[in-house]
Amino acid sequence: MEQKKCVVCGFDKYVENHHIIKFSDYGSDEEENLVYLCPNHHWIADFGDIEDKKWIIEEIKKVSGKIGKKMNEEDLKKFKKKARRLVEESLGRYTDKEWKEKNMENTFNFESCIKDLRRRAFNGITSRNANKRAELLLLRDKIDDELKDYYY
Repeated sequence: MEQKKCVVCGFDKYVENHHIIKFSDYGSDEEENLVYLCPNHHWIADFGDIEDKKWIIEEIKKVSGKIGKKMNEEDLKKFKKKARRLVEESLGRYTDKEWKEKNMENTFNFESCIKDLRRRAFNGITSRNANKRAELLLLRDKIDDELKDYYY
């Protein structure tokens, strides 16, 4: 088995997974988008100033040969649909037209839901909390829509 080590400095005592293309930019959880970084280089990649972030990303790409990968369209649609439903749970339902007019996908609430869903999926706890709640809300909506025609 290959030793896990920081792709930048080679540190191997403790490393963390890093997404080359970030969660918030819909980076994939596939191998092509993941590298190991030591805590110091991971912090720089996530919180450093613009110059440091550019440097670390270029270094990662040069050393690992990976350029990153975005989520596929199917997964992206799935996550956006779940996040939308979680936002609507607290703010109320929107038509597709209202959702677009209010630019809801660029709000803090929507971005927070996406990050929470992605983090939970990546950490292998997809059946709990936000992800499960979103799935149940979507199922409830589907049932409500089907019964609406029957009762009205």
